[in-house]
Amino acid sequence: MLDVVTSNVRASVPRPDPATDRLLICSEQLADRPLARVSLALLSASLLICSLPNPDIGWFGWMALIPLIVACQGLRPLHAAGHGVVTGIVASFGIYAWLFEVPS
Repeated sequence: MLDVVTSNVRASVPRPDPATDRLLICSEQLADRPLARVSLALLSASLLICSLPNPDIGWFGWMALIPLIVACQGLRPLHAAGHGVVTGIVASFGIYAWLFEVPS
């Protein structure tokens, strides 16, 4: 009787989408490459910088957080927050670079 119940449960579990499988494979490959994760965080910062007025490629802003989300997938919250801080600091220096050029 128990075998019948477990086989029905297994049959009712939906299969993951192939796109989800690709994301899982990508996050597994990033698991042992911290430099790749930091590079994705820096890519996210550069996309944020390019989305603002001087380069004015506004649609980059809609995609800017995708590399950061991929980099943080599967990380502990503290490590994910660290990648977010790196992205935020680099993006802030790029966005507010004009402040360093203002004459005093």
